[in-house]
Amino acid sequence: MAEFDVLWEPTEEVETIVRNTVARLAKSMPAARTQFDDLYQEGLLAAAKALSQYDPSKGKLTTYLFPRVRGAAIDYLRSTWWFGNAAFRRSAVQVHQFARRDKY
Repeated sequence: MAEFDVLWEPTEEVETIVRNTVARLAKSMPAARTQFDDLYQEGLLAAAKALSQYDPSKGKLTTYLFPRVRGAAIDYLRSTWWFGNAAFRRSAVQVHQFARRDKY
């Protein structure tokens, strides 16, 4: 991840978005449940990076952060899992279907 020059303290809104996104991911992928803290940390890093590029005139914060946090968490899982990409893709498809089924 990128290095930040300034210490960043996430707001309660950002923490809630990250926590809910990671919890939703962990609920749908059994292997992700054991790594919740790591996924949460990756989500916060992704949120910090995304907030530097966020333009409030283009939409809600939740809509902007959700795909970035979920993507960072999936990238982290992909980098730590020992089995092949085909199995991961099947799991990722299930996550995508689950995320589309739930309304945020």
